[in-house]
Amino acid sequence: PRYTSDVNGAFEAVKRADGNRVMRQQINKDHMPAGWSGTPEDPVTSLGDDTWKDYIVSADVMLDPEENVKNYAAICARYNAVQSIAGNGYWLRIYQNGDWRLYSNQGKIAGGTISGMKQGRFVNLKLKVLDNTVTAYINNEQVAKKTIKKSPVNSGRIAFASAYYKNCFDNVKVLPISGGITHITRIDDLNSVLKFSGSKSRLQSQSYLYHGRTVSQLKKKSSAVSVTFEGTGISFLGNNTAGPKIKISVDGEVVNKSYSVKDTEMRAAFYQLTELESGKHTIKLELINNEPLDIDAVEVSGNVYAAEEVAAESITVDKEKIELAYGESISAGIKTVPEKAAEDIAYTTSNMAVAMVTSDGKVYGNGAGNATITATTADGKKVSVKVRVTELAVTPGSGIWVGAGETVKLKAAYRKDINEAEIVKWESGNKNIATVSSDGVVHTKKSGYVRITAVGENGYKGSAVVHVRKAPYRFSVKPKKSALKVGQTKQIRYELPAGCCASKAVYKSSNPAIAAVSSTGLIRAKKAGSCTITVKLYNGKKQKIPVTVK
Repeated sequence: PRYTSDVNGAFEAVKRADGNRVMRQQINKDHMPAGWSGTPEDPVTSLGDDTWKDYIVSADVMLDPEENVKNYAAICARYNAVQSIAGNGYWLRIYQNGDWRLYSNQGKIAGGTISGMKQGRFVNLKLKVLDNTVTAYINNEQVAKKTIKKSPVNSGRIAFASAYYKNCFDNVKVLPISGGITHITRIDDLNSVLKFSGSKSRLQSQSYLYHGRTVSQLKKKSSAVSVTFEGTGISFLGNNTAGPKIKISVDGEVVNKSYSVKDTEMRAAFYQLTELESGKHTIKLELINNEPLDIDAVEVSGNVYAAEEVAAESITVDKEKIELAYGESISAGIKTVPEKAAEDIAYTTSNMAVAMVTSDGKVYGNGAGNATITATTADGKKVSVKVRVTELAVTPGSGIWVGAGETVKLKAAYRKDINEAEIVKWESGNKNIATVSSDGVVHTKKSGYVRITAVGENGYKGSAVVHVRKAPYRFSVKPKKSALKVGQTKQIRYELPAGCCASKAVYKSSNPAIAAVSSTGLIRAKKAGSCTITVKLYNGKKQKIPVTVK
C-alpha cells in the first residue's frame, strides 16, 4: 500500500471476497526470506512520521483462519528503527487463541486472554501513547495501562507485524490526543545546538540504530552538554548501561543534583524533562562521576495539542434489532448529528463469539447466539443494537475423506436452537464429483473435493467440504494372521495404495464364540479354537485373517 515501508515480509493491498480492500501479509513460511540481520525475522511494515509523539493508533485485524495457535498479528506505536519487533516501540500482539501480549523494548509488560476469539474474523486493536503511559485496548475495552519508567521510547511512527501467514489489517486510524504533544523536533549529537565541554569523544560510522550513525560521549567527571531550545520539554536519547550520574540544571538552576542513569536501549530516552512553560530554555547535563555517558540525540517537545472536538447533538440507529447468519456482515446503521461526530464513535460488543463490530461500524456474525453492539460518541452519548446470529451447521463439519463410490451421511441443525426453519434442500457444488440426496446422503463419483450445502427455509446456509480420493483397487491388512490367548485382544489395521481412500471397513468373525471383532476392528479372543475374520471395504474388496485362540 502507499506510504508503507516493509522491513520483512510483503504487505499488499488485497480485495476480499466481500469487496472490502485490506492490507495483507502475503509471504508464508515456504518462501521465508533471510532477514536484515541474516536470520529470518517476522514481517513488519511501518508508516507515518518518526517525529510523532502522543497519539492513538488502531486497526481491525484478521488472523489467517488456516493457521495454528502460534499465528499472531500486532500493531505498534512509536516504532522508531528499521528492525523487527524486539526492542522497538510499543507492540500489542494478538494470537489465534485469544492470547494477547503488550511489549516494550524491555520485553513483555502485560498479557492476558480475550474470550470469544474467532478464526477468520476481525478484532480491533488499539494503542494510546501519552507521555510515558501506554494504554492497550481490544475491541475498545481497556486491557492494560502501563507507565514506562525505564528506557521509554519518546517518539516514532506506527507499524504492523505478522507471523509468516496471510493476516489482514483494515480501518487503520491515527489520531492526535488532546493534551498531548503531536510532534517532537529531533536534534542529533553533531548539531551545533548541542554545546559540549570537558572530556568528550565523537564516534562515526556506528550502527544504523544511532541517529545519523553517530554518537557523542561524555568521558569523565565534569564533562557536560548544554542545549538551548524553544518548547515545553526535552528528552535525551542514548544507549547507556546503568552507572553514569549527572547533575541537571535548567535555566541556571539545579533541578537534580545527582540523577542516576538507568539501562537504556537504542533510540530511547535516558533523561526527560516535561511540563515546562512554553518558551526558550537552557538545560545542562554535567557528568559527576567517571562512568561514560552516550548522547545520540535530543528531542524537543512543542506546544500541547488542543483538539477541536465535534460534539454529537444526537446518535441514532436504523434498527434496534439485527438478524444475520453466521459469516454474514451488515452495517450497524449508526448515525449522528452532525455527521462528522460519527468519525469518533467507539464500538464495543457484549460477546465477540457471537458478533464482532469493526471500527467502521460493520457487524459480523461470528457464531450462534445473541449479542449487543454499543456505539459511544466522544462526548459519551450511547446507542445499542441487539444482534441475533443464526448458524446452520453441517456435521461432520470437517475431516471428511472418502473413496470414489462411497457414501457419507451429513446432518444439518441450527446451533443453540436459534431458528426453527426447516432444511428445504441440499446442494452439491460439483455434481460430477458427488451428488447429494434430499436427506443429506452424499454419493461420491470421482476424485476431487466438493462443497455440500444445506439450505434452510429462511435462506440460511451451512456447508461442509467432502474430499474424494480414488476407490481402492486392493488393500492389505495387519496382522495377516493372529495367534491369541483367551482374553487377549488385537487391533486390525488396513493399508490402502497411495491416492486411495476408504473411510471405514466392515469386520465380521466366522465364529464370534471363539474370537469376536468390534466395528472398529478390535479382535477379542474368547475360547480355544480357530476362526476367520473378514475385512470388507465399501466397494467389495476383501481380506481374510486366520485367528487361532489357545
